[in-house]
Amino acid sequence: MGASLWKLPPEDIESQLNASNVAMEKICDLPHEKEQTIKCALWCPVLEGANSTNAVDLASVSSQCINLWTLQDGPCKSHSSVLLDANGRQSFSCACWNPHSDCSQLLAGVDSSIKSWDLRTKDFSWTLDNGHSQVVRGMDYNPNQMYHFATCGDDCCAKFWDARKLDKPLITRQDHSHWVWSVRFNPHYDQLVLTSSSDSQVVLTRLASIASEPVRVGDDEDAVVYQPQKDMVIQKYDEHEDSVYSVEWSSADRWTFASLSYDGRMVINHVPSNEKFNILMPPHQ
Repeated sequence: MGASLWKLPPEDIESQLNASNVAMEKICDLPHEKEQTIKCALWCPVLEGANSTNAVDLASVSSQCINLWTLQDGPCKSHSSVLLDANGRQSFSCACWNPHSDCSQLLAGVDSSIKSWDLRTKDFSWTLDNGHSQVVRGMDYNPNQMYHFATCGDDCCAKFWDARKLDKPLITRQDHSHWVWSVRFNPHYDQLVLTSSSDSQVVLTRLASIASEPVRVGDDEDAVVYQPQKDMVIQKYDEHEDSVYSVEWSSADRWTFASLSYDGRMVINHVPSNEKFNILMPPHQ
């Protein structure tokens, strides 16, 4: 199994997307070894116009290698590679970019361990051995806190870490009854976290205890009062009938998210209104 890069039509994109069939242009297939499967492809999160130092646009993750690609000199030109154990005893399971590092650091799951790769030194900057008791399946960096990231795996847990203190997780959640495949912070309100699992469920959780900003009570900016909130499951979504492999927040609407299951079904959901209003209009003390 591989991965391909496609291009949407440049003109009248909105009307094209509303059509039942969209004509896209295939740019290239991402090269990989025949015996290896590309597990995921990741766009570099550097914003357009930012002063990127390494010209990496894309990363593809396979069992023994993470390939880095640039699109600046033509389609899918190889930039560099991250190679794992040459004897094949370990394998990459997932990865994510560190959005705070200008595309110079990658976080990777290696079996049950977690490794941080620095593209500048071309070496692993740190390793967390046995971060999970079983295989790590998904991970995500908190976009609002430089050192905070989340991981999930076959032990049915989602764990939340501070890279400055890796002796134990900040929080461990076990809200699923089977493997957890994906975990995502809300880009705007990082107390909202999504997880998806082979138990066919998507879970929306509030993690106020490790949020970048405490919850404010009242509207008076000169007399701000902060009220602690409990970490809790906000809602469980069970529209899927098969394993839910991926969940993502919308880039256009901060309260909307989509989930994708093994049977090819994509479901779009929203944060419940009461939770949304609690964030936007905090209650008076």
